[in-house]
Amino acid sequence: MNESAAFRTDLLGNIGTFTHNDLYSAGSTLAWVGIDSYSNLENFQLATGLGDACVNINPGYPALPNLHLYNCALDDLGLQIEGIIMDLDGEARDGESPDMGADEFNYEASPIAFPTYFVDDVDLPYTLGFSEQYESYEWSTGSVEASIDANAEGEYTCVVTDEHDCTYSFIFDLEVVITNISENRILNTLNVFPNPASSLLTWDFKADYDQYFIFNSTGKCVMSERIYGINKIDVSHLSSGLYLIQFQNTGSTSIARFLKE
Repeated sequence: MNESAAFRTDLLGNIGTFTHNDLYSAGSTLAWVGIDSYSNLENFQLATGLGDACVNINPGYPALPNLHLYNCALDDLGLQIEGIIMDLDGEARDGESPDMGADEFNYEASPIAFPTYFVDDVDLPYTLGFSEQYESYEWSTGSVEASIDANAEGEYTCVVTDEHDCTYSFIFDLEVVITNISENRILNTLNVFPNPASSLLTWDFKADYDQYFIFNSTGKCVMSERIYGINKIDVSHLSSGLYLIQFQNTGSTSIARFLKE
């Protein structure tokens, strides 16, 4: 692949078998045979009789001389050649449907999971996104932007499509934790009831908090929700034990502890 031509020969007789290749050029000329030029694969094949089972697909090389393929459309389009059992990385060639070129690759459409993000509660919302640029994004939240602001812990997925029309699914697992509950973090305290609680947990303060988080004894956030005029929540599904509930807005934080029966 280059900007002048993907194929060049002075004489057709110099070429033996020419098949199962990817002829792609970023320039206007795809191939030269002597003084004759061809701008597309079909014309080259008709005029020369060469290029059976060849394709014209951008291989997506990240940068020359890196010859690793990055286009899902090229998966399994090569031809098995006796004696060629390894690729440029020393990886085994597929015995039935190898890939073109020097790289044997497998396009994986299965989800790709990032390592779990552990985020302190005061750092919410937390931005999830990509260091690479893609053509399109489809988040599980409904967003089609390159990044989202996550307000609560949980699993977030995003299906991206790259410039080669290949799709990949990524999984982001966000866990919210309190790493150090110190006295200067507890700006206000409040009461919740009943305490111990078995089903509903209620509060009667009138402060303008917009979100709550419930943390277990290990500091893991087990519940979180935006507060829209509610003053009670169902905690019946929580395991028995000691919990901390934190109410917050952009200006202040209040914390209470309660026991779940």
